[in-house]
Amino acid sequence: MKYKNKWLGILCISMILFLGGCGEKSIQLDLSKMGSELPEMRMNQFDISDVVLNVEFTGEPTFGDMEDIYEEAFSEKLSINKDYVERYLVRKSVTNEDIYMIFKPTEGNKDALKAQVDAYFKAQESASKDAVKTKYENRKTDEYEGYLIYIVSDHNEDVLNRIKGSKQYVFGDLTDVKEEMLTQNFDLSKDLLEEYQIKLPIMNVHANSYYILKPKKGNMDTVKTKMNAYFKKLEEQWSTYLPAQYELVQNRMEKEYGGYLIYIISNDNNAVFEKIKGYEK
Repeated sequence: MKYKNKWLGILCISMILFLGGCGEKSIQLDLSKMGSELPEMRMNQFDISDVVLNVEFTGEPTFGDMEDIYEEAFSEKLSINKDYVERYLVRKSVTNEDIYMIFKPTEGNKDALKAQVDAYFKAQESASKDAVKTKYENRKTDEYEGYLIYIVSDHNEDVLNRIKGSKQYVFGDLTDVKEEMLTQNFDLSKDLLEEYQIKLPIMNVHANSYYILKPKKGNMDTVKTKMNAYFKKLEEQWSTYLPAQYELVQNRMEKEYGGYLIYIISNDNNAVFEKIKGYEK
């Protein structure tokens, strides 16, 4: 057993010399491509706040001028009890009958809300004629991730697909850490690194970010120590601010991968890490 361990040690040293790590070869990531694509990564979770942009301002125009109908007008304009609605988006054309509605019912009120919305559209059918009546009759209804969706348009399926394609960003708006910020923010010198990419949140109410650093030979432990100190300060900063963001910082992912140090603070760290591995050259 003593000799076996001795030979394993020699083998490991050889791998360190030739591959840059015991059991793990050095790799090269395409940081340029990553920097343009990774911040745009979305989750699989539906995000109602992204719907207007996705439906009305992405691709070919589907609607003309639209306006919001707010909950204060639900009773008057839609005959809907606003107490039945937890979250919503209602957009109505200012020139025709086009409309799309997205409602998340309050607990226990799904059926009551559906009945009121159906009654609204039945009333519109009865008050309309010919093509307009047909348009209301051919409205699209669906349920998606706890939301009720109603669409009256000339492109119902397209609008529905755009609504369902409205997904939450994994990170949100990010900005690059430039070379001069390395010392200021991380107590790091660029001389310690072969390359790096750090993206921090633009808004100071978010913690979502990622950090990818490739230390030069012999500097791995130094860079690790600097980053550990940075994250200790980051935890202290968020511990007295926003609990949800503090939790994200605490649950960050820390990885060594192919000679890189990778740190991820996001809404889906595992998915981000898998995406990063896909940028290997």
